[in-house]
Amino acid sequence: MPTHTERIPLWEPKWSKESLTTKRRAVGERAFNRGFRQMALSDEEKTFRSFDQCLIKGAKPSELAGPDAPRFMGVDPFGQHVVIFVLALKKDPPRRVPVAIYRGSWGPAETVRHIVEAYRQHLPQVMKVENVAAQEAIVQWCQEKGEVIPIEGFMTGKQKADPEIGLPSLEVEFENGSWEVGCEEHEYGCPCAWCIWIAEMRGHPLHPTQDCVMACWFAREAARGTPLVVGIEQENQSAADKDLQNIYRPERSSVYVPERRFGPWRR
Repeated sequence: MPTHTERIPLWEPKWSKESLTTKRRAVGERAFNRGFRQMALSDEEKTFRSFDQCLIKGAKPSELAGPDAPRFMGVDPFGQHVVIFVLALKKDPPRRVPVAIYRGSWGPAETVRHIVEAYRQHLPQVMKVENVAAQEAIVQWCQEKGEVIPIEGFMTGKQKADPEIGLPSLEVEFENGSWEVGCEEHEYGCPCAWCIWIAEMRGHPLHPTQDCVMACWFAREAARGTPLVVGIEQENQSAADKDLQNIYRPERSSVYVPERRFGPWRR
C-alpha cells in the first residue's frame, strides 16, 4: 500500500503522474490534497468552523422564522450561477434564519424574473447585489417589468476578508449561536440550492463554487442595519447580542429608495 509521501498514481489510464503534477501546480497543494489524495480540510483551515452547530436537523427553513419576521435578500449575479438568498430576522429568540435560496444558470431576463418572483413572495426590506453597476442594471430591468424594489449595491473588494464585516464575521456569528439553519433530510449529493449552500459553507475556501456563500453574505449585509434583538430591553440582552448590535451598523451606498410603503415593519 503506498503512503502519502510516495505519490503513486492509482488510476494511471485516467491520471498519469505527469497530469497529476500539472493539476497540483494549477490548483495548489491544499486543494490537490483534498480532491486527489482524500486529505480533507482541517478545522483550522475552514472559514466557517462553527457552521454545523447552527444546523437544526429535520427543521423546515420556512417554518423556523415565522411569517412576520422581516426579510432581507442578497443576490450574487456574477458567479458560475446566479444565486438569490433570503434571510429573516427572528425575534424570539433573536436569530438570523435563512428561509429560501434560488440558484440557476440564468440569463439577464430570467434572472430579473426570478428576482421579481422572490421579491413578491418574501417582500424583503432591502436587497443587496454585488456592486453598484449590477444594482443599476437590475433596477432598470425591474422598472421595465413594472416592479419597484429596494435595491442597494455592495462593493466587495477588500471587505471580503474584513474580520468585522467580511466573511470571517459570519463565522463569529455562527460561533455565537446567532443563526438557526433548517436542515431537512436530503439524499447525499442532492443538487438543490440549499444542499449546495451547506456544502459551500462547509468546504469554504476550497469548494469549487462560492456563489451561495457570497449571496448569503450579501443578505446578511442587507440585514446588518436592523438590530438582531427587537423589542428587548438593553439590560436583558446577552453580551453576544449587544456585540452584534454594536458591530453591525449600516454603511449605506447607492441606495434606491422606493416610493411606496411596505407595512408597519417595513421602511
